[in-house]
Amino acid sequence: MQAQLKIFPAQSGADTARLDYPDGRSMHLHSTISPEREPESLLDTPIWGDLVVVLGVGLGYQLDQVDFSTAQRIVLVDVYDPLLERASARLRSRKTGVTCVNARDIHRLVAALDSAPQASLQLLKHPASHRAFPEVYAALASALIQVRTKLTPPQTAGPKARRVLLMQGRYFLEREIAEALGERVHLLHYQKVPEGSPRQSAFQALIEKERPDVILSIGFKGFDREGALFEMAEHYGIPVAVWFLDDPRLGTLAFSEHIGTNVHAFVWDSAYAPWLKKQGFASVAVLPLGASETVFQTHRRDRPDLPLSFVGSALGRDFLNNIRARFLWDPAHQESVNERAHQLLSGEIDALSITHTELPHRDELNRIWFANLAIHTASHLKRVGVCRALVSQNLATFGDPEAWQGILGSEGQCRPSLDYYTELAGVYQRSAINLNITSCQMPTTVNQRLFDVPLAGGFLLTDPQADALCLFKEDKEVVIYRSIEEAQDKVRFFTQNPSARLPIIQAARRRVLAEHLVSHRVRTLLQGVFG
Repeated sequence: MQAQLKIFPAQSGADTARLDYPDGRSMHLHSTISPEREPESLLDTPIWGDLVVVLGVGLGYQLDQVDFSTAQRIVLVDVYDPLLERASARLRSRKTGVTCVNARDIHRLVAALDSAPQASLQLLKHPASHRAFPEVYAALASALIQVRTKLTPPQTAGPKARRVLLMQGRYFLEREIAEALGERVHLLHYQKVPEGSPRQSAFQALIEKERPDVILSIGFKGFDREGALFEMAEHYGIPVAVWFLDDPRLGTLAFSEHIGTNVHAFVWDSAYAPWLKKQGFASVAVLPLGASETVFQTHRRDRPDLPLSFVGSALGRDFLNNIRARFLWDPAHQESVNERAHQLLSGEIDALSITHTELPHRDELNRIWFANLAIHTASHLKRVGVCRALVSQNLATFGDPEAWQGILGSEGQCRPSLDYYTELAGVYQRSAINLNITSCQMPTTVNQRLFDVPLAGGFLLTDPQADALCLFKEDKEVVIYRSIEEAQDKVRFFTQNPSARLPIIQAARRRVLAEHLVSHRVRTLLQGVFG
């Protein structure tokens, strides 16, 4: 259904544009107030391509302050010739080598690429034009990239030489993955590049320059909700690997429209795999956490000066209130939250089955947020119960000191939070016994302490998880307590018998070095994507 283009004065006096459809709908391509201010939308977009193709131009305002000086050629593409004429007139006043192509004439676009096979291709978008004609511009982008890929096909890399584009910010394990990959990794620092055109441009620049074999994200971090980066990866034929290190359901629902046949899921807990397999991923595999040699591969002190330590927050009021603020919360539902939390602690239900019970919400998103609140309420109660029982055995907590002091009272040795990269290994080494209390979010898998503590040379006492017994040998590589009373007894035993700790520390450390490093996980992930 072709819309009629109408160009008319905005409030500022500058021209603006609107599309009027036969069914009475209309869509504005620019602001009706001050369209001339639109250059701000592309101010942070650097031009790195030899050939720059602008897909959708409107009246060209957004191009006014873009520095095209390094581009060899610029191709403007739009559905409407009058818009091309207006935009090109603005751009040609300061740049030569500008070509206009109607969006229906795909052959001229392909010819532009064929004429410069070694030129790097950069695509710019006008968001309003793409909203008006999404299928037209998506098809053009796909065709251009396919031609570009045929002209300069990527080199085939063996398993040990796979190049990875890693979406890196400050999230858990991103730094460790980059270190494990070494020279094979190329980073998109997503927190430093604004969403929208700047991030899309930086993403394509890395693809064009580095030609990665796979794109890796922790829980969709760095990707945009509009799906532009997913679309670009698909156009280039590059698989995307998403490694979930916590509940994958909220992130997956947020990006569900963009999960295509090139997106592979890896999840740290096998309990979530059946749900993920229903979401349209190309493949779903279980991939546990792992430790970093560079962070925890240090020498142990001979005499620990901390009898018993727990590193972690209380997951108390502030933490839980933050969850309540994320969904449709009513204080009247707290009783239901408490009921589910106690069912979790008793083993009557697990983290996933909460959403199969009767809840105050009907939609899946609110039900999952409700489940998360119940899960973390249970984790809070679990931590409080264990730590209260052990406070008389010289327990020191690290992190969330005010909350822990309020819980443990005058007996509590409540210390500040630790920096994961510079301080945590030292506390694990200094502690005669490191206590682990697994979040109820994990029905089967183990958390990071199972790998970090022994690699740092520390002794770990942990609660029971099914995967702990699959990954380590009980009483030889891992020591487990199955009740608070057993935790108290084992703390007493290993405090009084320090020589019993050393062989377990050494055996667990050997196991981590042999099988449970981040480098092992990355290797498994790449094998899962490429076979």
